[in-house]
Amino acid sequence: MSISFPCSCGNWLTAESEAAGQAVICPTCRAAQVVPSTSASKPATGTIPSWLEGVRRAEAAAGPRPGSKPVKSSIPAWVEEIRRVENEKRQAVELPEWVTQIQSGSTNEPATETRMPAETSPSQAERFVQAVAAAGVLAEERLVHLRQHPLATGTSYRPLAEEIVRSGLLTRFQVREIASGRGRELCFGPYILLEMLGQGAMAKVYKAVHRETGQIVALKIMHKEKQENPASVRRFLREIKNATQLDHPNIVRAFDSGQLEDSYYIAMEFLDGADLSRIVKKFGALPIDRACDFIRQAALGLQHAFERGMVHRDIKPANLMITRTDNEEELPTVKILDMGLARDLGSSPESDLTCMGRVVGTPRLSCS
Repeated sequence: MSISFPCSCGNWLTAESEAAGQAVICPTCRAAQVVPSTSASKPATGTIPSWLEGVRRAEAAAGPRPGSKPVKSSIPAWVEEIRRVENEKRQAVELPEWVTQIQSGSTNEPATETRMPAETSPSQAERFVQAVAAAGVLAEERLVHLRQHPLATGTSYRPLAEEIVRSGLLTRFQVREIASGRGRELCFGPYILLEMLGQGAMAKVYKAVHRETGQIVALKIMHKEKQENPASVRRFLREIKNATQLDHPNIVRAFDSGQLEDSYYIAMEFLDGADLSRIVKKFGALPIDRACDFIRQAALGLQHAFERGMVHRDIKPANLMITRTDNEEELPTVKILDMGLARDLGSSPESDLTCMGRVVGTPRLSCS
């Protein structure tokens, strides 16, 4: 049941009966009013209640209160009397602290600020944009466009991520790494990782781009746990040395190498294709003419290495990359990979990676 009662400013308020005895704020004068237990009768226009008429006669007979000053106000006298009576009633009611602060003016902040909701946290999409910026994989002008994207303020980051991949702004691998909290690992020195190409016992191989030149490379990064093994480090450094000394159409070229962020790496030419082992497993045995051509190209690359004083020692289908070609009449090119086991014919056997009785390479294709 609703209860109607007058405010001291003359405005009539309405509250539920369950709120009797509680304080409410008048929207007109911002004063706190106590909800009575029953509704008051609203006087007709121009009519003063009999009890109020009696109060006025008593006040007129008693004269002004000591120390009181006449107040010029446009508020009717009967309204002023109601305000005085209600104020006396409020003194007997314990009001909440925030209400008394508003009435006394002791708070320095507007009353509306005490009821404002707490600041909302960023959405998933906004946090994802922040993670992209922290990863450092996009230039500032692209980040500006990303922040202004309509999906950048959505509740979920997935629609924005799909749009980013579709537009080519980031690769699916990059989006997955950023969403998993590994965005900072996408930057390796001057290179930005684009995709994972594969991994082996010694290293991981990524498709990467150089920040300054824009060159696409195959970036081979040695596993950090392998760097604690001196023999593994020697083999990787051997591959770096051998790759930089060879330059042949049938041997993968090395552009850059060294040590960054406590990890050894080699930046090689990126080859669009698949290794021979994967091709044979998927499509079966090669036609005789195609197999002979692949053998011929591999032999040319091995001859070049031999002329530079090197023997590969780990030739197998998995180390022969077959590049993809758009021209059906053009034969694919064979590229020899992984010079980590290549032996310098000028070195002594004692200082070499292998010795009598030791097996290296793939077991079923190994040499001693």
